[in-house]
Amino acid sequence: MSSTDPYDELEAGQKAMANKQWPTAISAFRSVVQAWPEDWRTLELLGHALKESGEKEEAVDSYATALELADEPNEIGLLSPMRSVFIWAIY
Repeated sequence: MSSTDPYDELEAGQKAMANKQWPTAISAFRSVVQAWPEDWRTLELLGHALKESGEKEEAVDSYATALELADEPNEIGLLSPMRSVFIWAIY
C-alpha cells in the first residue's frame, strides 16, 4: 500500500483526469481504491480513466464493482449516467 494520503492521491487523480493524463489518473485512483476498497465513487473515476485509456475490460470491472457497492437509492440515481457508460464500455 502506498504511504501517500488517499485524499492527496484522489486530488492528483482528478487533476490528471482533467488534463487527460490517463496513466497518471489510473495510478492515483488505484492507490485510493487500495486504501478505500469500498469507495464506489473512486471506482467509477477509475473506470472512466481506464475506458479513456482503452482498457475496456478493466473499465467494465471497475464500473461493475462501483455499481455493486452503491446500493443506496440516492447513490443509484447518481450512477444512472454511469450505467450508459458501463454498457458502452462492454461493446
